[in-house]
Amino acid sequence: MTQNLAILFSGGKDSNYVTYLAKQTNNNVSCLITLSSKNPNSYMFQSVGNEIIKVQAKSMNIPLLEYQTEGEKEKELEDLKSALKLAKEKYNIEGVCSGAIKSAYQSSRIQDICKQLDLFCYNPIWQIDEDEYMDKLLENNFEISIFGIFSYPFEKTLLGKTINQNQLNKLKQLRSEFEISIAGEGGEYESFILDSPLFSQKIQIKQFNSKMDSENSGIITNCKVELIKKENQNKINKVLTNQNNKDKINNEKNEEILVINLNKKENKLYELEYVKPITQIIQSQNKTFKVLNYIDLNDKIITKYNKIILSGTPLKEFEYLKHLDKFNWIKQKENSNKHILGICAGCQIIQKIFGANEINFSEIGLKNPEILIQDKILNRESLKEIYTLHSKSFQIPKEFEIIAKTSIPQIIKYNNIYGTLFHPEVRNHQIITNFLNF
Repeated sequence: MTQNLAILFSGGKDSNYVTYLAKQTNNNVSCLITLSSKNPNSYMFQSVGNEIIKVQAKSMNIPLLEYQTEGEKEKELEDLKSALKLAKEKYNIEGVCSGAIKSAYQSSRIQDICKQLDLFCYNPIWQIDEDEYMDKLLENNFEISIFGIFSYPFEKTLLGKTINQNQLNKLKQLRSEFEISIAGEGGEYESFILDSPLFSQKIQIKQFNSKMDSENSGIITNCKVELIKKENQNKINKVLTNQNNKDKINNEKNEEILVINLNKKENKLYELEYVKPITQIIQSQNKTFKVLNYIDLNDKIITKYNKIILSGTPLKEFEYLKHLDKFNWIKQKENSNKHILGICAGCQIIQKIFGANEINFSEIGLKNPEILIQDKILNRESLKEIYTLHSKSFQIPKEFEIIAKTSIPQIIKYNNIYGTLFHPEVRNHQIITNFLNF
């Protein structure tokens, strides 16, 4: 599935890596979009290194669309919307990739703007394990320079340092002592990429100034750079192929859990966003699993598993509703002993199989639900915040009871079948781990 995509681009490791993933999955990266914020404390956009982003774009031979924003909270979203409109007109983009990892604030707002503009929204490193992520960056020859530090125990001497294996080990040591995020997801640092597999030439820093606000907070400014020839042209490692190979090794075992991917089979970016966060949780529980696309389901496969999870999908993906015959096994009496968990789209499939009518009802972002029934899927856990991302709901089938709700049901249950309209893989991992350990 090839699309014309724009990348929300900051120059840092996250936006560079998703550019790499977009290319690897055979998409056309039509442009990079940089929102140059006058507010260094913007909730949405990195400002450090903005003045030299055009050098990265030149090395990758990708058009750069720069758009100015004052960086005022919420108002800057209108600037983002205007920039995406311009990219849609100028470069005929069909979708947008962001480097959001943990921030529900950023992700939900990008999702909402893309929905308004009828654009596909991709967040392919959403919820990625930070150790795996940092290892992949180094394995694939990303040269990561630290351009900003913003908290203790980081000091001025770290500015301009490259995150190589030795530096990564130091970050891991700091994590064990101070509970920092080695990927900077707590706002500890900001990065700038000097080289990647997509760069035709490497960026070399000639000089820079350090602007310190305090002993543990400062940025690189007035950075002078040049493009130089690469000694060894980086090879684009097949990250997704390597991951598939790991899954094959895992799948050769006697798997305990079947994870059904409800996204289009050819769309690997959505598999990274909506399936991989689930399998990470399964791996954390030392369980074995198999990931299978819904198109490949048959009765023989279903018979093998006692625990089955149906994944979520993005807002614009409803192809699975054309193939409901693939899910008739959910209601069959011979499968009544199986434990089934449907997440968002998976929940909607369960309700559809039991005869429910759909309702157009959109929720995007964090919500505070009310628990109606204490159930083992919660195991006495509270649900302070849930991450919602859907444009449809359903009238609840008469067989089901409601475990938790906002203005609409969010967790439903019938015998061993559970559905969550929200995404527990984002903020409520315990729901999935409880399910795995029934």
